[in-house]
Amino acid sequence: MNYNLRYALLFLLCFGFLSSCSVTKKSATPSLQLKLLDEYIIPKETYFEGEEIGGLSAIEFAGNQLFLLDDRSSKPIVYVTELQTHQQKIDSIVFLQSLNLKKTDTAFKSMALDLEALRYAEGNFWIASEGGISRKKNPSIFQIDAEGKLINQMKLPSYFEVGGENQPRNNGVFESLTFDLEDSNLLWTATELPLEEDGKPPFIWNRFSPVRFSQFNTQSLAIENEFAYPLERVVRWPLLPFIINGVTEILAYQNQQFLVLERAFSAGRGKRSNRVKLFLADFSEAESTLGIPVLHKEIQLAKKELILDFKEIRKQLPSKIIDNIEGICFGPKLANGNRTLLVVSDNNFNSFGEQISQIIWLEMIED
Repeated sequence: MNYNLRYALLFLLCFGFLSSCSVTKKSATPSLQLKLLDEYIIPKETYFEGEEIGGLSAIEFAGNQLFLLDDRSSKPIVYVTELQTHQQKIDSIVFLQSLNLKKTDTAFKSMALDLEALRYAEGNFWIASEGGISRKKNPSIFQIDAEGKLINQMKLPSYFEVGGENQPRNNGVFESLTFDLEDSNLLWTATELPLEEDGKPPFIWNRFSPVRFSQFNTQSLAIENEFAYPLERVVRWPLLPFIINGVTEILAYQNQQFLVLERAFSAGRGKRSNRVKLFLADFSEAESTLGIPVLHKEIQLAKKELILDFKEIRKQLPSKIIDNIEGICFGPKLANGNRTLLVVSDNNFNSFGEQISQIIWLEMIED
């Protein structure tokens, strides 16, 4: 039996079961509404200081500066840019500076850098790296100054390190960072996928797939709090044998509430391989998972609400594409007082097919 026939039969066998599996539906009265303002594409083969711009896995906005992160392990670069807007449109993004961490501090030469998240505070950056689990290299969360010099590094629990009772999945560790709303000395992160013993990665049918949201103290560098959040199952059947869904970024929204980006990928579907959703997660009733080596199915997880399925705005975009969105941040406030969000996609330098580096600007309509 050939591969395509086997795949078709498996699909038919599972179809009835899949149709009964639940996914988080959007409420008729969502807590937050989002309106598309603009899309800005950084053209491929755009260069700054001799390096091609791409692989943008994180975005952060402060003042009129926009910070972007190149996730290549060989050339982990922080870009400092200026965001220029006019009448709720993005005029341009002007690149001002680049920090290649392999060159800014010799300490980084011994670290496995797969940079996935970045936050800015008081002239310094906090950055999350997935490390290289398959190469027995631990993930990390560290602080650098404006020149790219290493300042501090968080102390991780053993279950976030290679070889413990539990450990992260390769390329499924820290993809996100956000500062706590009530205490700026507290920094939150989330794993992209469940730890190996916590649960299985999401699939076409429902699974127990919890990821950990962990709070670290930037002064003591220690973990202080932790909860778990349930990932969605994947809703698009892949046409090639690869499928994934995970948390690519989080953003503190209100007390005990986070905006959570989930990015699913179903291989073989071309420009529609990515399915990106934004959720509002509420941890007010979630049980603490701090210090628990392996999660169990009875643990109380965070509640979640679907805010935006990006497919809703796809046809409104000039590109007509929702690409590999990996970063989110608050953007500039509008003249009407409304807050905004900026999201960015990682084009993987077109290694897996034609992709784009897109920045989408959204207006937040809050009650």
